[in-house]
Order: sequence, then C-alpha cells, then structure tokens
Amino acid sequence: MLLTKKGMPFIYNGDELGMINVRIPRRQIRDRYGKMIWPFYKGRDQGRTPMQWNNETVGGFTSGEPWLPLHEDFRKVNVHSETNDEKSVLNAYRQLIALRKAIPALQCGEIEFEETGRNNILSYTRTLNDQQTLTILNFSSRKRRFPCAVKDGFRLVFSTHRNMIVKNGEFVLFPFEAMVFEKQK
Repeated sequence: MLLTKKGMPFIYNGDELGMINVRIPRRQIRDRYGKMIWPFYKGRDQGRTPMQWNNETVGGFTSGEPWLPLHEDFRKVNVHSETNDEKSVLNAYRQLIALRKAIPALQCGEIEFEETGRNNILSYTRTLNDQQTLTILNFSSRKRRFPCAVKDGFRLVFSTHRNMIVKNGEFVLFPFEAMVFEKQK
C-alpha cells in the first residue's frame, strides 16, 4: 500500500526485510522515554534494532556487541537470505519501487477509492493523464472474494502471491495479498 498510494513513502529500517519488533528487556532499553515511563510505554527501541545483513553472529552488523539485541529470526530474515529468494519481502519492495519509478501515475496520479474496507479489502485507482493503475489489498488473514473490478485493458503488473485467480466473476485474494494492475495503452 505504501508504495502505490499518494504521498512520499517512508521505509523504516528493517521494513524492507519484514523485520519484526524485538521484545527488549527493561535493563537493555536505551530509549530515555522507555526508561522513564516503563511499563506503560516500553520505548522505541524494539523497532531500532540493528539491520540484519546476514545469518552470521549478530546478523553481520558488527563484530562486537550490538547496542540492542536482534530478533531470534535474524538467521532467516536478513538481506543476504532475502536477496536470493524471489518471493521475499525485500524483493517485493524492490519490485514495487521499480514499478513506482516506471509508472508516473503511482508517483503523482490522482487517487480514487473503489472499496474502503468492506470484508477487509481496500482498492483504489491512481490516474495521471491517460495512465491508470488499480491496486487491490486484502488486509485479512483469510482468503477473500472480491468482485472483479478490473476493466478491459488492464494487466497484472505485481502480486504478492501469484497470477490472479478469478472465479464466478470474483477475485480470490489470499491472506494479506496485494495486487497492482496497469491500464494498457
């Protein structure tokens, strides 16, 4: 969603890998607000852990002791591992960034919402001159059906899961699936 809607996309350290927050023990918290307001606010450190570069000790970030602990999944969720996995979160970000650069409508096109939350689906078009995209997002942890909103002349240019499945005039969207279509010229 971040890379297909209006506005400047911000990618925080680790988002592009799918890094998840780390539970930081109180004694290791560095954030002064986390220290002051514990346990009501545990601070920002859980999202400030070192970048996980590879599956070596402390994720290849340092040869010393990092300022915060890494998540236990760093041997799997890291730049090196995800670079070679075409279905990784990192490669999805790379594809979407390239798509955003290639399609000006995704950068500065007007947005029109088609579906805004029914059945946990969000869909919208972005239009700039004769260019148009359609984005469909499933925010549910379950498969969802969505009325086929793709008009003639659109082609699938990105999917988090696979090629589109249409049954009885409806898309079958997998859990947390995202699809982007582009209008053919």
